[in-house]
Amino acid sequence: FPVTIVAIIIPFFNEELRIGNGQYLRDLSKAVSADFFYVNDGSKDNTKEKLIELSHITKAKFISLDANAGKGEAIRAGLIAATRTGTYDLIGYLDADGAFPISEVIRSTDLARSTFLAMPQIDIYIAARIKLAGKTINRSSIRHYLSRLVITIIGFNTMNMPYDSQSGLKIFRNSDTFRNALEESFVTRWFF
Repeated sequence: FPVTIVAIIIPFFNEELRIGNGQYLRDLSKAVSADFFYVNDGSKDNTKEKLIELSHITKAKFISLDANAGKGEAIRAGLIAATRTGTYDLIGYLDADGAFPISEVIRSTDLARSTFLAMPQIDIYIAARIKLAGKTINRSSIRHYLSRLVITIIGFNTMNMPYDSQSGLKIFRNSDTFRNALEESFVTRWFF
């Protein structure tokens, strides 16, 4: 198999308490075969300082936005930075909330690599958090129902809408189409 190099962007806004001692990020960087970009979205707490320290420990690239631009623009800044290196075949993002266990990030990254390699017509991998029998997904009811409402509304105009389009783990093929999609700012601060 040819080597497929992956970059994963993780956006942060006022995540000082969630980051804690950075154990999740440390473990993630050791376990997942990818380069990481930490994007500070104009945090008002000590998130920036913690990320600078962790970026040295985990060898992640660090980007800091001067003002809070919203999750969409923070991710976009990281995606653009990764595409400009000319290094990555696949570029994705992962929410900072730790909703995806490291084992699932590994599985998703490996699955995306093999899928993109085998099927050149596929350009995006969207992980989904679907509650199955015997599985637990910690998500607020409000978030779940709002997500379902948004998906239903978008589904009226879009074919083949994924079940969990707002999932915090997506991986994209670094293609001309992908890079062109990043040229314009996103319409809202969180939905893109």
